[in-house]
Amino acid sequence: MKIISWVLRILAAVIMLQTLFFKFTGADESVQLFTILGVEPWGRIGLGVFELIAAILILIPRTYLIGAIITVGLMFGAIATHLFLIGIKFGGDYILFTYAVVAFVAALILIGINRQNIFDFLKSGFKFKNLLMLFLLFFSLNASSQIKKQISSKKEFDFTATVGQKQGSLAFGFDQLFLVSKKKDGK
Repeated sequence: MKIISWVLRILAAVIMLQTLFFKFTGADESVQLFTILGVEPWGRIGLGVFELIAAILILIPRTYLIGAIITVGLMFGAIATHLFLIGIKFGGDYILFTYAVVAFVAALILIGINRQNIFDFLKSGFKFKNLLMLFLLFFSLNASSQIKKQISSKKEFDFTATVGQKQGSLAFGFDQLFLVSKKKDGK
């Protein structure tokens, strides 16, 4: 089981670290992607920093579960971006979508096979609220970077959740999905 855990950790970390080169050097494809999403350059660099943190944490034995949880959040945002905003084929191939799915699945399996360690970790004094806030923060930063403020369909469903001073609103239109993150006072 230890070997499988290390293989999954290395796989997820290598995928995230490999894509960092393109994010941090401002490669044309990376700039094009984040320009389409309307978050160039801060979204590209910001997500790169979070992916770097997740990759480092997932490789450290003491923090690999935190890294795996962050990876799941980041890759969920990447997968949702591909499915709902840019399509699974980008730049002429499916490689970015494939990388996101592989890293997501690797981190999810890692969490699953070490689920007892998560419960022990939570019992050891780390508050679940803090872990939830961390996950929501990373998910929110990733998903909200692709926001459009209007929903073009007339029929929509709205779900709003508040955690601390952050409020997240998930709105479903029949043809689009958007997540808006803002402070309680509306700013």
